[in-house]
Amino acid sequence: MQARFYIVLFTILVQGFSIASPFAPEDSVKTYFWGLIKIPQNADLVYEDGYFLDKLLHPREFSEPITFLPLEVSYGVGISGGGGEDLDLMRTGWMKFEENPPYSFDGGHIGNRIGHQLELDFLKLNLSHYILGSSWADMQTGLFFRYASVFFPPSIPDKDWQNYNPSWNVVDKTFSPRVFTLGMSHSWIYQSAKYWFFHCEYTYGIATADFYRHRVNKNYDSKPSGWGPATSYSAGLRLILDPGMKNRYAVGVDFKHVYTKINRIKDEDNVTPISRFDLANFGLFFSIDVFYGGKKTSGDKGKEYYYHRDYIKAVESFRDFLHRYPRHANRYKAERYLQKCIPKIPYQLMREGMSFDERNLIDKALDRYLKARVIATDPNMLASLQIRIDQIADKQIYDAELLMEKGYLQKALSIMEKVVTYSERGRKELPRFHARVMLRDGEVALNAGFYKKAMNLFMNALRKDTDLALEVGILQHQIAVKLVEQANQITDPEDIRLAIESLEMAEQLSLSFRKSDREILNQLKEKLKISEQIKVQSGVFNKMDETRKEIEEQRKPKAKIGMTIPEIQEILGNPSEKIHKPDVEGEDHQLWIYPMKDGKELQITFLNFIVIRVEIQ
Repeated sequence: MQARFYIVLFTILVQGFSIASPFAPEDSVKTYFWGLIKIPQNADLVYEDGYFLDKLLHPREFSEPITFLPLEVSYGVGISGGGGEDLDLMRTGWMKFEENPPYSFDGGHIGNRIGHQLELDFLKLNLSHYILGSSWADMQTGLFFRYASVFFPPSIPDKDWQNYNPSWNVVDKTFSPRVFTLGMSHSWIYQSAKYWFFHCEYTYGIATADFYRHRVNKNYDSKPSGWGPATSYSAGLRLILDPGMKNRYAVGVDFKHVYTKINRIKDEDNVTPISRFDLANFGLFFSIDVFYGGKKTSGDKGKEYYYHRDYIKAVESFRDFLHRYPRHANRYKAERYLQKCIPKIPYQLMREGMSFDERNLIDKALDRYLKARVIATDPNMLASLQIRIDQIADKQIYDAELLMEKGYLQKALSIMEKVVTYSERGRKELPRFHARVMLRDGEVALNAGFYKKAMNLFMNALRKDTDLALEVGILQHQIAVKLVEQANQITDPEDIRLAIESLEMAEQLSLSFRKSDREILNQLKEKLKISEQIKVQSGVFNKMDETRKEIEEQRKPKAKIGMTIPEIQEILGNPSEKIHKPDVEGEDHQLWIYPMKDGKELQITFLNFIVIRVEIQ
């Protein structure tokens, strides 16, 4: 019987290990038996080394621990037996007597030893999680209660027993152990899939039993009775009904072996020769569980990303796991995975870039190459990346040149502004494109009659690209010609000066500069000279006028203490605000306020119409 039990247990283990992870790509696996078994279908998928061994040995090493099982209910049917090769024989010596009578009790037919059991496990805690803060395995400890009895108990051999001892009267009585057990239970849960887990349990406790039962009225005798130790072992599978809930439910089936030893018999009236009996029960049980925890974490997801060679997402997931579960028992393994992922990210980025390159998705390819260049340390990889980045830059510069030749200057400039972020050649070429845009904007300003703005744009364009000297010279000559045409009407010195600058620049740069243009230039300079002289003379006159006003202001009489109200009115006039308060003693108090240019106020205080205070506030 034990050999059969171990064969079943091994089969369940093999099925549990064969379950594929839910993070695997859906199109790469085919599922069987409601997702219990998943087989990869795509032979082209490439995994990181150790993928299949990890799935076999560590499928959920970063999962949350199962912290609490508030209740587990199990009900099943079993048979007591196991002595010899056949299941229908009781173990030799399963029952002992007070004396050594010339008889024995074989427990009856196999049908007499079939019974049922109800077991309740409750308040099972993951002690290592609550005490140590981390859990190396999903092991829970709690309490349990078990009730067991048989369906068709055997009759006790009354004649033999009563003939041997008349007090052992067992007429119309059956041997029907009714066992109540209370004790401790320990569970171990191994979950390798989202919807299934493997469950093992060991219990030990104290059992009490009444075992004499009347055949007719079905009542149990309170005497004799007994008690003793009881243990059990079980293993089975559970199906999780709703993996998304915080408190989850699971149903399943267990193979269980229960061993009960009633070795303390209470028999004050000497109604039975039984001094001990052992029950070794094997059965099949159906269970329903309520439990908390056990969900996969970002660490499990990170490991799947790692083995599928997505190191970027793996790093994100492992960092999130280390942040969320700082005391997880396998934190150090997550740190090791993280250390292995980081050096491999440049190679992943380069592979992705090459894949985009093959599909002519140049922008996405360039993005991967640039990210790889930032973090790569291998000199050969850096050299290869730089060659390809330079090739992409050259192509985009060429495209910008074509757009510029067709007149799409802004589009060309937008391309170049992107190129300069990663290309040295782009940084050198960018001023030339800026100069072209300025030259175009200058031509627009020239045609609109904004000659000064046009001249500034032309000069800035020339500073950025000296190769534009000839074009700038021609355009400046055009400005000069237009200003010369208006020379007689120009009176603003700034406009005259602009015309002179334009003609002087045109003289240096333009081959079409004529003698007549030179004469006009000289005339404009003479006109500017006369204008400046007038401006200087006007400035002298203005300065003299200001000085005169200051002298007159200084000669004006000023408000002083001791003056009367009429004298102040003659000098300053009437105030903007007057505060007049005669007091009870007959004295007259007045405050006159005059606003000043700088925002301040001149305040003059009178007492009995005479100034007593002058101040500026």
